[in-house]
Amino acid sequence: MLAPSPSQHLESQISRPGNPPGDSPKPNHALARGSLSIIVVLVLMELREVDSARMGAAAGLYFTAGEIGGVLGPLTIGTLYDVTGNFSAALDALAALCLWQLLLLSRLRLALR
Repeated sequence: MLAPSPSQHLESQISRPGNPPGDSPKPNHALARGSLSIIVVLVLMELREVDSARMGAAAGLYFTAGEIGGVLGPLTIGTLYDVTGNFSAALDALAALCLWQLLLLSRLRLALR
């Protein structure tokens, strides 16, 4: 039997748990996320609260928050996993963060009325 080629080895390393062996992840998720970023910026442009003079700042804040989350999210989850040995604390922290953001959003909506 021949040894697996480097591409077959890489494919086995990145296949998702529960997928049949050799079933590599599809690029649809990345494509959807990339498209979503563009749509969010277009929605920001259409908001009456964001005029043309503030559009650059609004887009900058959006992308800054996204990049901070993209860097700190995996680091935090990995650290919590290393400390606790499971993902429960990390998932609890994500749930708390979501609840905190919902609270901030509700207060912001009240302030804009």
